[in-house]
Amino acid sequence: FSVSCVRKEKEEVPFNDISFYKNVGDSHFRASEVPNAVVKISHSGSVGTGVFVSHDGMLLTNNHVVGSGDCFKEGCFISLDFYYQKGRVVTTKSAFAQPLHGDDGADISVHQLYSTYKNGDGELVKSEVKLQTPTYLRMTNMTPDSFVGQNLYTIGHPHGALKKVTELEVLSTNGHDFWIQGAVVSGQSGSPVV
Repeated sequence: FSVSCVRKEKEEVPFNDISFYKNVGDSHFRASEVPNAVVKISHSGSVGTGVFVSHDGMLLTNNHVVGSGDCFKEGCFISLDFYYQKGRVVTTKSAFAQPLHGDDGADISVHQLYSTYKNGDGELVKSEVKLQTPTYLRMTNMTPDSFVGQNLYTIGHPHGALKKVTELEVLSTNGHDFWIQGAVVSGQSGSPVV
């Protein structure tokens, strides 16, 4: 499924204004494990969001978050910030993202993440150990029509900031695509919709 963002004129906000986003701890997700599955991804000077979908480092994100060139085909080194949210101690880890599946048209990719280490020359090297994740989201299968009129949420890193929650309303679907109303900004690419 693809998601298109629709905003009414009166709801336009400045590009850098994220004041309407809620901190994870101030949302109904505060007691949930869902935010712990969401990580900030840094790669080649860009920042985005990804979500773990397995306990052993399978990461779902958008192609453009990790770059659709070599990383999409051969894999690449990325940096992950775990728990990058208000009131938590951030853990940063390097990982090697090995592509498992991707679709350039849908701008989606699944990567298996591997731990890394530095060799004698100080270069980052991929290990054969899959990255263990604190928690992960379980995928569900729902019909598109069941979302219409529902409020959904994204959990991500708008503009690379601390993890935030924003509410989206599903306006309609054609059975394949969703049209939503809500704010989505740079850095939230790859955020799960829950």
